[in-house]
Amino acid sequence: MIFGKNKTIYNLYLGKGPHLNVPFSSGIAATSFQINSHLYLNTDNYWKVIAKDENGNEAYPN
Repeated sequence: MIFGKNKTIYNLYLGKGPHLNVPFSSGIAATSFQINSHLYLNTDNYWKVIAKDENGNEAYPN
C-alpha cells in the first residue's frame, strides 16, 4: 500500500487464529518479506499486514 510520496512501513501479524493483535514483525520498509521461521503445522495459519505512512495514516483489512 502506497500513500503517495510518504514513506510507508508495514507490520506483519501471524498466528493460529483470526484475532491477531501482536506483530510478528514490525517496521518493515520493504514491500516483500521472507519468513525464516516455521509456520504452525497441521493447522490454519492466519496473517494480516497493516501499512502506516510517516503521517500516521493506516491501511489494514477489515
